[in-house]
Amino acid sequence: MQKGETTAELHTHVSQGRGRLALAGVFWSFVNIMVSNGLTVVVFLVTSMLLQPADFGAVALATSIVVWVMTLVPLPLGDAIIQRKDLRPQHLDSAFWLTMTIAVGFFFALVAIAPFAAEWTNLQILELILPVLALRILFVSLGNIPAALINRKMAFKQVALRTTLGNGLGAISCLVLVLQGYAIWALIWAQVVTALVGCCVAYWSAGWRPGFAISRRAITDLRGFTLYTMGGRLIEPTKINQILLGILAGPAVLGIFFFARRICEILQEVTIGTLLPVTRVLFASMQTEEERRRDAFLLSSFAAASAALPLFVGFIMVAPTAIPYVFGAKWIAAIYPLQCFALLSLMMSIGVMQASLVRFSGHAGWWFWFELSVSLSGFIAILYFANEGLNSIMTALVILSACLWPVATAKTLRVLNMPLRTYVFEALRPALISASMMAISLFALREMGPPMYGYTLLLAQFAVAVPTYVGMMFLVGGDRLDLIREVVRRRIATTA
Repeated sequence: MQKGETTAELHTHVSQGRGRLALAGVFWSFVNIMVSNGLTVVVFLVTSMLLQPADFGAVALATSIVVWVMTLVPLPLGDAIIQRKDLRPQHLDSAFWLTMTIAVGFFFALVAIAPFAAEWTNLQILELILPVLALRILFVSLGNIPAALINRKMAFKQVALRTTLGNGLGAISCLVLVLQGYAIWALIWAQVVTALVGCCVAYWSAGWRPGFAISRRAITDLRGFTLYTMGGRLIEPTKINQILLGILAGPAVLGIFFFARRICEILQEVTIGTLLPVTRVLFASMQTEEERRRDAFLLSSFAAASAALPLFVGFIMVAPTAIPYVFGAKWIAAIYPLQCFALLSLMMSIGVMQASLVRFSGHAGWWFWFELSVSLSGFIAILYFANEGLNSIMTALVILSACLWPVATAKTLRVLNMPLRTYVFEALRPALISASMMAISLFALREMGPPMYGYTLLLAQFAVAVPTYVGMMFLVGGDRLDLIREVVRRRIATTA
């Protein structure tokens, strides 16, 4: 908000042209993901070739500690600002200063405990890298409120600019340090630079500066949504699982876990990552429009499933060939965990749409308790199977997620007042059928095709998978593709 502007109308939800803005948002999100992840992939390839699994594990443990501590900072006040209908300057200023006060306290707490964490885990490098990585807490907190305002206005071009510049400069700084022989420090400083640049661009794009209109009532207005979202992030399974694995199994096992998870995270960002920033704002603005919200959910779920399912199903099939030839023999132990993470990503590609809908439709409390169940079950599985090895742990996590996924689906259908048949038939059926046919084709190539190895086999699998999936998608999902094409046509017509 500019100085002197105090009217609530400046920060109201967008009510006109949301479809056009959402479509533009998907485009800019796609541009952002492609550019950012292109650099991320380069950094990941270079560092994974230079570092051993134990080195990856040390960075993963430090990152997990900082990210978990960051969940104690009320960063979800930004989500509460996106979700709230009636927004006043007091909400923004109060949220900013509360966030920064707590962030500064936890930054100094991490600096103080770094020597003890190093001694407790027998990883002396933590004493050096934890204080540096903790700078992320300050920079992310500084940019939290202006970033929320950008998202609330559905200004997705500015969102893309913020993250692309942050990730781009972070990747460049990482590669410079790698070339100088500081591979571990490269991974650390890349995260800090990304957060710093993202913070600066958020202020530049939002045009807002914090004031001193601090009000306890304003914090009370935002408290319910914020506390439930903070609770969900506090118990988020990945953070807890990585810390627990690092303590129980050591940095080498954690390095394998982190390597496999990071590959799937990159693939998630390329697919569902383009939709998630758009859908949460869209669902928040449609809380009282049941029919339009239902249509938006079905179309976004179809898009997410269509993008994610072929990628992860295909990756499960080609991982045994791809991992040793691309990353080296030292990562062969990551093949099965990676396949398990791909299965988890299949469920997540649908689950993130459900999470956005449920949380931003006024049911953040329910979603918190669901995430708590997921986190506790995963925590117990790691404790129980810790002595059985990482493969057993990953199998247990996949089974638990498959058992809990229908619970989230049932809640989603109740929020939408929609039967399961409509959800499966309109949103998921085309992608499920097409990905299944692609998997059958890849299996037939492996079992009945000529003997092939290495890159020759990878190219053959790619040549079979892509046309099979695309052809089947047009055959069984043509009606949904026509709808998306019509939305695009209208968007072009209105901007011509």
